[in-house]
Amino acid sequence: THTLRGASSSQKGSTAFIDYISVGLPICKWWRTALGYQPFSNMSYGIYTQDTLGEMGAYQTSFMGDGGINEVYWGNSFTLFKHFSVGLNASFLFGKYSKMRSVKFEDSYAVNTVISRSNNVKGAYFTIGAQYLVPIKNSRLGFGVTYTPSVKLWSKEEYLITTYLG
Repeated sequence: THTLRGASSSQKGSTAFIDYISVGLPICKWWRTALGYQPFSNMSYGIYTQDTLGEMGAYQTSFMGDGGINEVYWGNSFTLFKHFSVGLNASFLFGKYSKMRSVKFEDSYAVNTVISRSNNVKGAYFTIGAQYLVPIKNSRLGFGVTYTPSVKLWSKEEYLITTYLG
């Protein structure tokens, strides 16, 4: 927990959270597997501007966004022969992000506008790869290649435009 103190106020909060979880297991001599959860993307922003427009007076423009997409994955590695292995990862993406923009006038007779958009996203993708390890003295030099086919995600979008006076 933490406490923020100003001249006339204070605020308490906590920043503890789990960012990702991953577990790797040896199944047998030639097969390794891993399961995990991690953030795939994340956004959080707020931009505010103040300006004036002739007789309409002062107005504020806001752009805000937050949310993100998460990934649950299952990875596998198979040693086909000495120093050479192939792998396959299966991932499922899911999450929600929202964006909002608005124009608000100080004049109580002006029309204000708020445009909100949120997306729920989900979909699966796969990655395959190969790796060759070259032994060099007491170390190894690895060469690898991966391929991820194109991914199609499903998204449900909610769009709301609100106009109001005052």
